[in-house]
Amino acid sequence: VSVLKQKAGELGAVSELADAVWDKWNPLIELLTGDELDVDAVKQKAIQSVKKSCKAGAVVFLDFDDVSQIPAAGITEILTTLEQENLIPVPVVSLSSDQNLITVFKDFIATRNRRIGVRIYFNEIDNNIGANVGQLVNSLALDIPASHLFIDVEHIPEDYIAALNVAVPITAAQIPSLAQWNTVTLAGTGYPKVLDV
Repeated sequence: VSVLKQKAGELGAVSELADAVWDKWNPLIELLTGDELDVDAVKQKAIQSVKKSCKAGAVVFLDFDDVSQIPAAGITEILTTLEQENLIPVPVVSLSSDQNLITVFKDFIATRNRRIGVRIYFNEIDNNIGANVGQLVNSLALDIPASHLFIDVEHIPEDYIAALNVAVPITAAQIPSLAQWNTVTLAGTGYPKVLDV
């Protein structure tokens, strides 16, 4: 899984991937408003950019947190239109997703094996993580064995890698039912301070 922004460069690269890559890989795409102010234009851009860049039959994880201003019917339209285009869209919810998204996703997954992606940011994992994830699971009526968990470390500074090797296993162990999820993905990114030319 790669976490990507809905930007031309990233989606252009996705559209160039060979079939052999798609057999082993799935994108998690963060949908964005970009410069668009019109909600319908944001919706159409999301549909067209994902449809154009992703291989037919691919599982595509979609994070709607940055476009949550799209009304419920529009979010459902994005998901169902992508389904009609022979993709397998899996909505991604986070602990901070608003109630509008949770309601739409609950309705969408109710007839689709109750499968969803849950994205937990590393700094959200604390003593309350079990209760917080449990509340989200109940709110969505999701099926954990059919669903996908993403633990997102976000940016990883170069000098933090050794500490992260120790912290991730200890912190992830606080998440209940970790072994029951269909997949668990640890995501993070880094960029060197100095690039060799």
